[in-house]
Amino acid sequence: MSEMTRTAALLALGVSGGLLPCPTALVVLLAAVSFHNVVLGMILVAAFSLGLAGVLTVVGLAVVWGRRAISRNRSALALAGSRGLRLVPAASAAAIAVAGLVIAIGAVRGLA
Repeated sequence: MSEMTRTAALLALGVSGGLLPCPTALVVLLAAVSFHNVVLGMILVAAFSLGLAGVLTVVGLAVVWGRRAISRNRSALALAGSRGLRLVPAASAAAIAVAGLVIAIGAVRGLA
């Protein structure tokens, strides 16, 4: 991946974090409005947004620096191309799906 492509991907990550409003920030703002304290709600949403921007920046930089570190280390580069490591995203997605299913079944049982 070229340096320009990496920069564009990092920029896309930052922009995508700001394009969609965070549902939790919306709930905080609506709760503040319902308590007739709009200023506090705006301050909380601003703090929330700064935190999100900080996390996205740190994650993006960690990915860029991690890729550079792996590309310098031959054994890590060989591990990065292994089949087992390519299956990690699918395994983590399956674990999250199973956890969600367990939580949903527990919620349905709680309703009955």
